[in-house]
Amino acid sequence: IDRASIESMLQSLLDGHDTLRSILVDTAAGARLVTREPGAVRAADLLSRVRLAEPTDTALVSAIASSARAVLDEIDPRAGAMVRAVWYSGAEHADVLLLTAHHLTVDVVSWHIMLGDLVGAWRCVRAGNAPKMLPEFTSYRRWCDLMWQRAATAEVRDQLAYWLEQVRGPDPALGTRPVDPTRDTWSTLRVTRVAVDAETTGRMLAAVTKDEGVREFLLTATTMAIAGWRRERGQDPAAGTLVALEGHGRADAVLDTDTTNTVGWFTNAYPVRLGAGAGSVDVERAERDPRAAGALLEAVVAHLGAVPNGGLDFGLLRYVRGEPELRAAAEPQIQFSYLGRLDLGVSEQPWSLLTGSYIDALPDDPEPDLPLRFALNLSAFVAMTPEGVQLITNWRWSDALFAPADIDRLTQLWRRGAAALAADLDRPHERD
Repeated sequence: IDRASIESMLQSLLDGHDTLRSILVDTAAGARLVTREPGAVRAADLLSRVRLAEPTDTALVSAIASSARAVLDEIDPRAGAMVRAVWYSGAEHADVLLLTAHHLTVDVVSWHIMLGDLVGAWRCVRAGNAPKMLPEFTSYRRWCDLMWQRAATAEVRDQLAYWLEQVRGPDPALGTRPVDPTRDTWSTLRVTRVAVDAETTGRMLAAVTKDEGVREFLLTATTMAIAGWRRERGQDPAAGTLVALEGHGRADAVLDTDTTNTVGWFTNAYPVRLGAGAGSVDVERAERDPRAAGALLEAVVAHLGAVPNGGLDFGLLRYVRGEPELRAAAEPQIQFSYLGRLDLGVSEQPWSLLTGSYIDALPDDPEPDLPLRFALNLSAFVAMTPEGVQLITNWRWSDALFAPADIDRLTQLWRRGAAALAADLDRPHERD
């Protein structure tokens, strides 16, 4: 591995994806991303090297932790500095590349696209050939134009009543008070990792279906945990659990586009209120009556299935059209995202994804001064661990709103809810 080869691989990535070469500019209509021509950003300018003092995992993790914050501070959208890369050489098993990109330019799907591009480009470079990449069949610019046009359609306007129904109604504070973006920042964030044991994860993965998938399982467990938390705090669990649910946003079937190889921030977030009214089920009830857990799962599946266009248009109403009633509504206190199965990757690929202690070495608050929008952020995925395949959920919480004991109790309720739901999934014949 040499610098020239890494630069060639990175240059093909930069030239192949418009948003990685973009710059944030202020216009009369607000801030906008402006893309630049291939070659405008040079890989040589954004790649740095760290030579490890000793070839151990401990030294590598320490190097990542010490350099990651500095790299994050170099990212500057208004200067067009959207990407940075650090090459760690001299590691015990293989060299490591830390690739950092501003969220304005990438989403979760984009990282998978970029990883595949890096693998293909590296193989070309090692074979002595110029890297070749698939084109972006629908550019990010074109997709944005289509979404902007869509905001003016009757189909979008007619969804206003549906979305108002989601955000209306009570949502009592989960912490000591509601989150306040004017004073709460990312610097208050802490992370608690919750891992479902391998046996329960295996049962869950074997039982879920296309409709009752992992995301639905996780949201149902979360809904039961919040209902139990509310009951213990003297709040009415019938308020349900109001969640800002993240989706991939790549609605190719709706927009007649093809974003399978397009890098950009497509993610859409939309409110869903689950387990409200008579449908409320807390953990204790689910443990006494597994059928109740199954009924709640079915209700969650039905609710998500009824969301118009997978939530694509909520943001158009709230932010593009600026509907006053939606703008006046309070944000959900919980943001939820399911990142998918990270255990299905091919580990023998060059530049394969690292997890575990390497990821844990990265800062929890990449932008400490960023205003905080959510009291809780739940980010879940399935990954291979030393114990086997496990369902892992990272709970990001603010120590300005919760005490560690609060999160211990919330995650305990969540574990119990997941176990109760998995027990019900073992008995599909009883739920028919």
